[in-house]
Amino acid sequence: MSPEHDAPSGPGPQPHRPTMWIPRYDEESWSLLFVPGAADATPPWSDGVHVFVCAALQDPRRMQELTGRPLPFAPAQVRGFRRAMLDAGEGAMPFMLPSHDAHAALAGTLFLGLSSEELGGVEAFELAGGLRRRIHVDARVGERALRAVSYVRYLH
Repeated sequence: MSPEHDAPSGPGPQPHRPTMWIPRYDEESWSLLFVPGAADATPPWSDGVHVFVCAALQDPRRMQELTGRPLPFAPAQVRGFRRAMLDAGEGAMPFMLPSHDAHAALAGTLFLGLSSEELGGVEAFELAGGLRRRIHVDARVGERALRAVSYVRYLH
């Protein structure tokens, strides 16, 4: 079948097309980031809310399910935290915890430029069950420091 015959036509449900994240090198931070769609898209370093995650939500497809759109993201680190598998009532789950080692650095993913509504979708997942609380962290993407929100285990 030729490409013109493969294209959907007319109204109605369109076939799902997987999102493509394009790797892009950011010269200012000396780091690699991934943007949905065009490689020349400007990353939203200063727009919206940034979210640091370090477990299952690092999968951009899962984050897209929660926010309703593909988000730009980059590998990142936060200092003073660690990841641990802890009992969550129905088995062990990964949690971000403060570290007693001030030099500890937790690797994860920073999603960039979320709106308040999109952040609400993430928080509905992260805060469900009362096991985590929202905090602010300083995340590093290469040489760039960015303020972000993240979620740590709520210790009663």
